[in-house]
Parts: sequence; structure tokens; C-alpha cells
Amino acid sequence: MDSPVETTVALLADYWRPGWRAGGPITSLGLLVDRTKAHVAVFTRNHDLGSRQPYSEIATNEWTHRADARSPTAYLTGWRGITWALRELRRMQPQILHINSLHSPLFGILPLATTRLGLIRPTHVLISPHGELSGASQQHKKWKKALARPLLRGLVSRRILWHASSAMEFADIEAWLGRTPSTIVAPDTPPAPRSNADAFQDAHSLPTVLFASRIHPIKGLDTAIEMVARVETPCRFVIAGPIEDDSYWQQCERLLALLPSHIDVVRNGPYRPSELDALIDGARVLVLPTKGENFGQVIAEALSRGCPVVIPPTTPWLDFVGPDLGCVFERKSAGADFLGRVLTESGEQAKERRRSTLSSYRTWCEAVSAEDIYVQALEVRT
Repeated sequence: MDSPVETTVALLADYWRPGWRAGGPITSLGLLVDRTKAHVAVFTRNHDLGSRQPYSEIATNEWTHRADARSPTAYLTGWRGITWALRELRRMQPQILHINSLHSPLFGILPLATTRLGLIRPTHVLISPHGELSGASQQHKKWKKALARPLLRGLVSRRILWHASSAMEFADIEAWLGRTPSTIVAPDTPPAPRSNADAFQDAHSLPTVLFASRIHPIKGLDTAIEMVARVETPCRFVIAGPIEDDSYWQQCERLLALLPSHIDVVRNGPYRPSELDALIDGARVLVLPTKGENFGQVIAEALSRGCPVVIPPTTPWLDFVGPDLGCVFERKSAGADFLGRVLTESGEQAKERRRSTLSSYRTWCEAVSAEDIYVQALEVRT
């Protein structure tokens, strides 16, 4: 199949559509590519997170034009895929090389090394760390990341442009680098407001609290369980998401076993993006006590449908949307108190809360919807 001849952006991502287990980054980057006016070519793996099974009916190490995607995509495997991709990048000479992970050997470290050596020469190198440089993320596999940090900093030249999704992430980047980099501060591409809040109704006889995220220590399911345990109102507690840390899941299972009998626990398991809307629409509230989010795609998805959220001050959403988003808690007791209030509201009160949440999200979303980081990147002199 012929390669695209006019590619402005080469986007490198560990995981991409039709994959879904990597969660928010696939959705955020997908929305960016769907809405940008730039020509984008995507380089990615030929399988989903946590799987070695190649995508069915998708060719590898060549350009694929899927009917459901506007961007040509190269699904890579093996050393043959790496050398093919390097040849294509040299041929394409993209204006922007968009790297979406510093710690990925194939889609972060290797591309940085090749640009440092001058093997590929894009006009701009744009790095979106997607929360990798947050304090919480750096604590996970702490020693491995501490050892890799000097190497990575050596690969990142001063001409490189960064994308921070919030002022919070800009501070993380600055602290990690030890200097002030050239940075575009702009939210990840948010989902458009997509629901009339009046369409909400409890899907079951009990009001529902939803946790929808990867099962990983950073996402804070253990804290969510501890907050739900304090709720005196009978309710359903739906846990949706892939298990990425088995030992952590066992810890959470022990906490779940201690929940009072009036809380009905539903272990939903992994969910596809197409299933998230129904999960959100059937919930009174989303709880995500994350230790750190550069953006938090599932938070945006909930707010875009008017669903209030219970989150800590480790995300930028209070600055984005304001207090109508739900509850930003410092202490678990505050989060639990908010859950108790939401779960005891009448159906009309719940709908009014969702109208208010959706209205605040819509106001913010309209203010940022015109931003295109690729257009901004081309205007920056590094």
C-alpha cells in the first residue's frame, strides 16, 4: 500500500485504536487526531495493552487506512517494524514528531535517540508525557525511573517542545527537567458535552457509585472502597476497569469483603469505550481518588454527561470546571459525606445536579474547543 505523501505530524503511541485497554491516552489522542486540521500519521504497536495477540485483519509494518479512521496508521512488530518505521520517518520528514511517552523504549527513548543523532530531522519534536512525570508516577518503580532519568534528560535537547495538559503538569515537567522548558500548556482534547442531563435515571433499584479506571495503585481504588464503606445509604458500587496490578487487586478484594451488607458490589471487569457512556449514565456519581492525573480522561467523560465526580486535588479539574463538578476532597471523610448526600437525593434533585454539572463543563469546553496543539506547535520557535 502506498505511503501517505504529505504528513505534517508523525504521532508515536504505544497503543492505539482499535485497542482500548490502555484507557485515557488512546481516547485523548484519538480526539486530538479526529479534530486537528493537520495531516497525522500514527505509529503504534500491533496489539493492545496486556496482550500479545495481534489485532485481527490488520496488516503489520505497512500503512493501513482503516475505514473508521481518518489517519493512516502503521501497526508495528519486531525489529523489522522498527527499521521500517525509521525509514518512513526519514522519508516523511514530518514537521512535528509527537512523542507520547518518555519511558517507552520503542516509542519514546528510541525516537529521542534517533533525533539526537540526526537520523530523523523533524522541524519540531513535541513531547506529551501524559502524567508520567507526576510525583505519584515517579514513585511507582521509583529506582528504575531514578536510574533512567539522567539518560532521558540527556536525550531531551533544549529545542524540544513540551505539551502540558495543565499548569499542574507544567510544574511536574519543570521539576523533572530542572529547568523551564518551551511548553504549550493546553488541556488534552476533551469530549464534547454529549447528553441532556434529564436523560439520567437510576438503572437499578439502588443508586450507583461508579469507579471506572485501571486497577492500579495510582488510581486509588482502595481509597474509593474506604469512602464507600462510610456510606450508610444502601447503594450499588460498580468497579469497572482492567486489572493491571494483581497484588493490589487482592488488597482491594480484602477491603471489599469488609464492606457492610447494604452495599452491593458489582465487579464489572474491563470495559470498552463504547460501554462507558452507559456506565456513567446509570451512576449517581463517579469516584476516582487518583494519586495524580495530568488530565483524567474518565473524569472528562463523566462531566461531559453531567455526572458529578469525587476526586482529590491531584487533578486540574477544579481549576477547569469549578465547584459544580462535584467534590474535590482533602480528607476521605469529606468524599464519603458527599457520596452520602448524592445517594440520598431525589430523582429530580439528581437531575438538577447533573444539569448544573453539565452546564459548567459545557462553558469550559467551549472555551478550549478551538485549541489545536499542532497549530500552536508550528508557531513556537524553539
